[in-house]
Amino acid sequence: VYGTRRSQNSPLKSVSAELMKCAMERIHTTLRESRLRTRMLLPVQDELGLEAPEAELPGVRDIVTERMEHAATLKVPIVVDVGIGTNWLEAKQ
Repeated sequence: VYGTRRSQNSPLKSVSAELMKCAMERIHTTLRESRLRTRMLLPVQDELGLEAPEAELPGVRDIVTERMEHAATLKVPIVVDVGIGTNWLEAKQ
């Protein structure tokens, strides 16, 4: 049972990882080209941690949402939730 579930789940995880890499590359490029001080800190599975000055938050929220939702063209939409906080726990609430 475990082997069957694992073999079925692996392609999904691979696609998810590729979508995340594509989105991260696009976010990084946009932040750099926009000369923003916001920096990506780390990805954790399907989440991405960034550090941003408060003044940049509205624009960065838009950039991250757009780049992640359009990382690929799929038949189903990619839905992105952006949380803001001074730590990971605050951002997730």
